[in-house]
Amino acid sequence: MRPYILFSAFTLCVVALTPSVPARAGSAEDQAAAQCDLLAAAVDDITKPAGVNGLEVSGMDGVAAVGFCEKATTAFPDNARYIFQLGRSYFAAEQYDKSFPLFEKAALAGHVIAMNHAGFSFDKGFGVAKDAVKSTAWYQKASEAGSVRAQRNLGISYMDGVGTAKDYGKAMQWFMKSAEQGYAPAMVYVGILHEDGWGVPKNESEAFKWYAKAAEQDDIDGINNMALLLDEGRGVAKDEKRAFALLERASKRGHAAATSTLGWFYERGVGGVLKDVSKANELYLRGADGGDSYGMNNYGENLIAGEGVSKNVDEGIVWLIRALEADSEVAAFTLGNMRAKGENMAADPAKAADLFVKALEGLSDEAEESFIAKKGEGYSAEVLNALQDALIKRGGTFAKSDGKLGDGAIAYMQSILAGN
Repeated sequence: MRPYILFSAFTLCVVALTPSVPARAGSAEDQAAAQCDLLAAAVDDITKPAGVNGLEVSGMDGVAAVGFCEKATTAFPDNARYIFQLGRSYFAAEQYDKSFPLFEKAALAGHVIAMNHAGFSFDKGFGVAKDAVKSTAWYQKASEAGSVRAQRNLGISYMDGVGTAKDYGKAMQWFMKSAEQGYAPAMVYVGILHEDGWGVPKNESEAFKWYAKAAEQDDIDGINNMALLLDEGRGVAKDEKRAFALLERASKRGHAAATSTLGWFYERGVGGVLKDVSKANELYLRGADGGDSYGMNNYGENLIAGEGVSKNVDEGIVWLIRALEADSEVAAFTLGNMRAKGENMAADPAKAADLFVKALEGLSDEAEESFIAKKGEGYSAEVLNALQDALIKRGGTFAKSDGKLGDGAIAYMQSILAGN
């Protein structure tokens, strides 16, 4: 189960082109600038005035900040920080068409936090068309200038091969650079690469160590990922009660994936709670409503089976499709099986094969067991032929074996699980 990675936080370091405090202290312009700093300064802007704590975007009153920051930028038009903070104010007010030009202007003037924000805007399409290459280029500039948040974002670009060639070694380099400076979200990614064996030897104990480091800073992804390893006894002694307590902690903070996983504890009756499938479905639905694909999948499966809820196959399939659209490898495998066997929907070997490839790309344990460990046992020759066709279409160069999975197909599927 993959962690829910959040992008609510931005960058840390900043380079200002002008002094933090305007020279004409006490004027109306200075008062507006001081209010702009109070309402829109970034938490980790090391050039913000003494006594200003800064705010995360989620804690800003964007509308109030816009008025003061507009006056500040008019009074001090060459101060890149005020330009950036005006952009940040518009971003907090969800006026992205106005925020992006200001981020870009401040970034071009050398403001490091603005560089990361410009990259993030291109990354997510806030106020500008999505452009992974431009996004990664800005992350690179901000990273080289010392932004630990940009370093984390650049690592993600290399890890996913978005805007640049996939390179797990470079991803780890940037994650480590950020993590070693104490940035907890980067620590989580260091853990992920160790857990999956991407760019480094697979080492779940090392992964747990990094998740725990992040959790010490109250990072909810670190807390969630610690719990998953504790639940399964991977890299650490199995401890379901401790895992449950950690998941509750993350769930109370709004972590949708942790909420869904709590449902799995209730469905099994582990971690110190009695089995209660109805309670499990409540938690799955809460997680699903928060955007978690695991909750969508499990709620859908229980609707189809009538477990802890009135049976409703059609609604269950709708939830599985939603999970699939949210990149659930579990839903991909489940829907693939339905298509392969003609259960609850029309049989379609080609569509089943495409779903099975998607499941493999998502590191599905079920797909690995079915098609690598068991070599497709129980599936028709037609489905196995379609699966090989789908793998070859993806880039596999093995010789197809009629009606069965040969060594070449299995080796190629293993390479997919290795992140290739």
